[in-house]
Amino acid sequence: MDIQKLIKPKSIAVVGVTDRPGFGRGAAQGALNSRIVEHAYFVHPKKTELFGKKCYPSISALPEVPECVVLATNCHTIPALLEEAGAFGVKAAVIYASGFSEENTEEGIALEEQIKGIARKYDMCICGPNCMGMLNNVDKVNMWGGHTHWDLEDDAHGIAIIAQSGFICAEILNTDFFNISYAISSGNGNIVTLEEFLEFVVEDEHVSVVALYLEGVRDSERFVRALKKAAMMRKPVVILKSGRSVRGAISAASHTGSMAGSNKSYMSIFEKYGVVVAETLEEFMCLAQTLSVLNGNFPKKKEVAVISFSGGESTLSADIAEEVGVDLAEISDETKAKLKNFIPGYASAKNPLDATTTLFHDDERTVGVLKSFNDDPAVGLITVGVNVKKDDDLTTSDMCKSIAHAKELGVDKPVVAIPSLEGYRFRGSRRILEDAGVPLMSSMGTSFSALKKLLTFATYNYEEHNLEACVPKDHEGAETYALSEFDSKEEMKKYGVPVPAQ
Repeated sequence: MDIQKLIKPKSIAVVGVTDRPGFGRGAAQGALNSRIVEHAYFVHPKKTELFGKKCYPSISALPEVPECVVLATNCHTIPALLEEAGAFGVKAAVIYASGFSEENTEEGIALEEQIKGIARKYDMCICGPNCMGMLNNVDKVNMWGGHTHWDLEDDAHGIAIIAQSGFICAEILNTDFFNISYAISSGNGNIVTLEEFLEFVVEDEHVSVVALYLEGVRDSERFVRALKKAAMMRKPVVILKSGRSVRGAISAASHTGSMAGSNKSYMSIFEKYGVVVAETLEEFMCLAQTLSVLNGNFPKKKEVAVISFSGGESTLSADIAEEVGVDLAEISDETKAKLKNFIPGYASAKNPLDATTTLFHDDERTVGVLKSFNDDPAVGLITVGVNVKKDDDLTTSDMCKSIAHAKELGVDKPVVAIPSLEGYRFRGSRRILEDAGVPLMSSMGTSFSALKKLLTFATYNYEEHNLEACVPKDHEGAETYALSEFDSKEEMKKYGVPVPAQ
């Protein structure tokens, strides 16, 4: 199978286009907005035109063989359409429809086995079924079935999202502040698996961060191999693992048919390979975007300097940092003396710093404060309280410009902007920061929790870990035998399991 034809097709055909709300409409509009629109075709047995574009009565009536077909029809039509596409020479398909193995019914399981057989027969890559499709922001190909605010003219690349939930992908694509390279809703993932998508994005040069919403793993050996490769490449992998609780595991099994497995086992694997683990969707997005904007400029020390422009914000930052385990740097007397040159006389030179609103619209002082902290060897990362408004606000804009100016003037340690609350992200202000390599993080509580995990990732060194995969292999034949205690311990040691001396 050629996964390139699925993720990076040079031509597509949308089957089941419609002007009514739904997947057929979403896929049609996505195709029209794609860079390959001249090689994007509509198929409908009764319509002759939709949205000003010609419709063809069948896949085999198309003027060229598309590399990928997008099937926006119900589950019972899929086998025949897939058979027609395969016979026509199509090598990839996206299937939105549900009603397959995730239903855990005899009919649904049989239907999925049927499409798996057709995929094998014609060597076809298939995303889904039971998915929302994918968006390729690198080559500007939109095969997403739902509504999205995503602007394909946006060249902010970096993050590959893979999700075993169309909803999770959809929520992210309905924001406009993510540096997306690829968004993939894998669905049931029994033909092209989540693990294959993971391998692809880990190796892709346009991906600097992998963001994975995970319910369960089918091919554990391949999954671990991809994590190992990412660890050795220093490419961050952020995972939001659901099914952590008993009820959550049951829910995951009934959603995409994924078995959640032991949460402790997953967490052990994630720790071994330096995976950044998110607890909530907000933290997941915050971590991925922050890592993307930093683009490898990770702190070399775990201690943080905190700059606020309010006493209340400064105190809350100190409380939350201590509660989540983010250590504030013990700054030197020399740094305190430098800070006094830039803050008003009634302010106290310390960490966290309440720089006061006197610094608003004062580029020289703001830059001076940032440089003072940057020059202190005890500081690994600097946070700045920046409350971006919903539109163009002069105070926010000037603050963002001063932070960007400080980066231009040599502030080389990572700087992150932290709003008090999750709220607005006016594009103009946000882009001033991000173009300077400064992420605009989430709410204060989420941000410090995310920073704790980012700081841990920054100190991860794969060379200090045994990356041998502890994945049991299938044994041929039915013969089993018992090992002695000595042989058992020797076998365990091969996989890095500590055992007592003999």
